[in-house]
Amino acid sequence: MFGYILPLKNELKVKDFNKFRTYYCSICSAIKNKFGNIPRIGLNYDITFFAILLDGLTVEDSKKFTSSCIKHPLEKREFFSSNAIDYSSDLNISLIYYKLLDDKLDNNSLVPPLLLKLFYPFYKKITFKNLDNILNENLSNLHIIENSSSLYSLDEICHPFSDIIGKILKEYPYEINEDSPLTRNNLYNFGYSFGKWIYLIDALDDLKADMEPTVRKNINFNPIEKAFNINNLPYESFIKSIKSNIDFILISLIANCTENLKKLPIKSNKEIIENVINLGLMNVYTNIFTKL
Repeated sequence: MFGYILPLKNELKVKDFNKFRTYYCSICSAIKNKFGNIPRIGLNYDITFFAILLDGLTVEDSKKFTSSCIKHPLEKREFFSSNAIDYSSDLNISLIYYKLLDDKLDNNSLVPPLLLKLFYPFYKKITFKNLDNILNENLSNLHIIENSSSLYSLDEICHPFSDIIGKILKEYPYEINEDSPLTRNNLYNFGYSFGKWIYLIDALDDLKADMEPTVRKNINFNPIEKAFNINNLPYESFIKSIKSNIDFILISLIANCTENLKKLPIKSNKEIIENVINLGLMNVYTNIFTKL
């Protein structure tokens, strides 16, 4: 999973941070109720943001209920129930399954195929089959790029994952505020820039390790290296040559997310959503970029 979509806690009101955590717990509860306890291990804050965003756009309000959980068996806690939470729960399971499938295709280890086989019964329980279509088509295209010796531009390499996030949001199968082709396209455009930023920040974070065979037995695919390292430079020389370019690209993508977010008819959770996009992304980016 990604691991880069986080609020900037110090700039978030206590009630909003607690609400963010309540969404996390609510997705965890939804996964348990539908898929069982084991798949809950793969939940992270990234999926939580998708639930918060879609709930903020959805016409129907989320419902509240109280229950205990495995981490707090003696304490009643507040949870939310909504279509967005159910959709995000299926999304979490789908992403884990396709990550395991990608691991199986990328190496000959016996572990990913075994995990894939163990996880398959959970994956078969997903309700929102559009997620499977979106992920299957785009990740297949991405796998072709990763294993090709042809030259690709950065936009071409990033497109499959960017399209995944754009379509996951655009094809949310419930009514949203001011629902129309224009609103859905604005949601896609936001998701596309958001997905591209996620894909590239992950690539930047992994770039050094991906380029050092001593760290990982084989040189791993990295979209930044694939697009820009045409002279096969070692990491230290390569990062110096592209640092300003990558800085411009990632900052521009954050700006695109901010501008596209303004076009979305968000009715709730606005403070949390704006905190993640306007502050959280920049905080994650700064922490990674300063270590290069």
